[in-house]
Amino acid sequence: MGFLTKEIAEQAISIVAPAIEAMFNTGLVKRKALAVAVLQVGSFDVLASGSFGGAPMDWGREFNAFAEKKAALAQRTKMDTLEVAHRFPHLFELGDCKYPGGVYRDGIAVGASGIDWWLDQMVAEMVAAACKALCIGKARELLADSAPYV
Repeated sequence: MGFLTKEIAEQAISIVAPAIEAMFNTGLVKRKALAVAVLQVGSFDVLASGSFGGAPMDWGREFNAFAEKKAALAQRTKMDTLEVAHRFPHLFELGDCKYPGGVYRDGIAVGASGIDWWLDQMVAEMVAAACKALCIGKARELLADSAPYV
């Protein structure tokens, strides 16, 4: 078990939620639909996910699946999906999502889908940064303990 838990990933998504709502409320986005997925470190299993902008069944597209696929591509290649699409397209495999919006930050893979790709990317980066910061906070508690092992 690592530091990035389901609870931490869910908390990270919650921390970023006000920024997502602000994008929806300011008219920055044309579509008010966004899905976010955080993968378990070193795995393709979804650790936590979030949906914003109404019921996913009303969106008309499978943004939850796209977010998961973006995160999986980032996890597999250990790079942002933007990099894969524009610099390393030979890394695409059948079934990969071709749209940017997946990030890989220090072992943390996050995908976001539903709005413009550069804003999907921004949201994924914010969630990954929040995950990392929350993990650092948890690690500091454990490192301060006198026990020699994590």
